[in-house]
Amino acid sequence: MRHRVFLGVAIIALGILFLLSSLLELNVWRFFWPFILITAGIWFLLAPAFSRSEEAEVEKYSLPLEEAEEANVRVEHGVGVIKISALKDKENLLSGEFVGGVNPRVTRTKNGVRVTLSSKADFFHMLPHFPTGKGLGWDLQINKDIPLKLKLETGASDNQLDLTDLQVRELKLETGASTTNISLPKNAGTTKVKVSSGAASLEIHVPKTTAARIRVEGLVTKDIDQERFPLKGKYYQSEDYESAKNKAEIRVESGLSTVEIK
Repeated sequence: MRHRVFLGVAIIALGILFLLSSLLELNVWRFFWPFILITAGIWFLLAPAFSRSEEAEVEKYSLPLEEAEEANVRVEHGVGVIKISALKDKENLLSGEFVGGVNPRVTRTKNGVRVTLSSKADFFHMLPHFPTGKGLGWDLQINKDIPLKLKLETGASDNQLDLTDLQVRELKLETGASTTNISLPKNAGTTKVKVSSGAASLEIHVPKTTAARIRVEGLVTKDIDQERFPLKGKYYQSEDYESAKNKAEIRVESGLSTVEIK
């Protein structure tokens, strides 16, 4: 219902714009993108008035570990909140609850498994729902005993990633206008971290048991604990980085963002 109202209003307004351009001999294309932005802004402001109070679908999904010895997990998430933490159940690779539903794609190899989790919701259902205003809320838990490569692609979201007890070997995060809080693994050997973001707020917690080498690029306001990670050339680096059993290699590429690493 909401997206039909939005499209109806947009089509009518666009028709009026073309009619005025014909009557007044205006160049309509000069006003096209401003019109789109203004219409979208009005929709975001007025959407709650057209929203119904029904709850979005919440789907539960679990994937058995079977014989997998390593995993590659990709998460494609839209607007809302995503939480990732360790799974207590050793029989499953992952388990979670997904507002808006989830579309899992699974490929098993001889020793491992590749999983992609994407939303079933279309763009309009990703928009914040009235009265909850939460969009897509995903709560995902992953097996803590298996070596893991984790990639997340998120939009305007709140990303809460507690990887403390996970065996994450590689973390890639691509996000838009978002808030992200990451707690890195405490006992995973070497973890490679790459974050690419737009206008975002990023906070990374490095466990005391983990050394780190950090490079931050972009128009970024940085707050990095230089008592733990003194600046050496282009990198902020732990004194014992080279010899540390557990270490994180962190690279952040960001737009107009704030980055805190401690």
